[in-house]
Amino acid sequence: MSRYRKILAAIDGSDSSKNALREACRQVKKYNGLLTAMTVVPIHQAEVEVLTVRERIISTLRAECEKIVDEARKIAEEEDVFLRTKLVEGEPSMAIIDEAEEGGYDLVVVGREGQSHIEKVLMGSVAARIIGMSQSDVLVIPGDAAIAWRNILLVVERSKYLDVAAKKAMDIGKSYGSDIVKAICVVDVTQTNS
Repeated sequence: MSRYRKILAAIDGSDSSKNALREACRQVKKYNGLLTAMTVVPIHQAEVEVLTVRERIISTLRAECEKIVDEARKIAEEEDVFLRTKLVEGEPSMAIIDEAEEGGYDLVVVGREGQSHIEKVLMGSVAARIIGMSQSDVLVIPGDAAIAWRNILLVVERSKYLDVAAKKAMDIGKSYGSDIVKAICVVDVTQTNS
């Protein structure tokens, strides 16, 4: 049995991101883990002819990300948790995946959605890419949800990953004292007749 000991929280300043960070703080405090909060200054993809305009765009994005990191430190202080922070430039999903792999994180925690430009860049399709490409487990925490581990739902599909997912669900259930581990399989019965 194993618990998540090293957690990477991908933060973007949204309420769901702040809640995800707060929940990650509570997990590392309760189970004696390590926590890093990370935000990414997205590389501006537009062709900008004037170097000073590009520099101003990056400077503005960096300043917004620094505010996000400062807020993360305040949340960790409120939760009485030591927090390591990281602010990097790059493509958000790849930067987060790279950090998770290089840092040996057991779990990547993200909020479900964002609102500002930075938040929209970091979440949404970025969260989907993190889920699809990360070697670490990924936990997406919506809005005001709390991590409880009491009831675990395993979505079953015909996949080469089914055995791994089922073993992981059972391991998490045992590690965190879950009352129930349920499995569900959804079958699409709609057919189109041509």
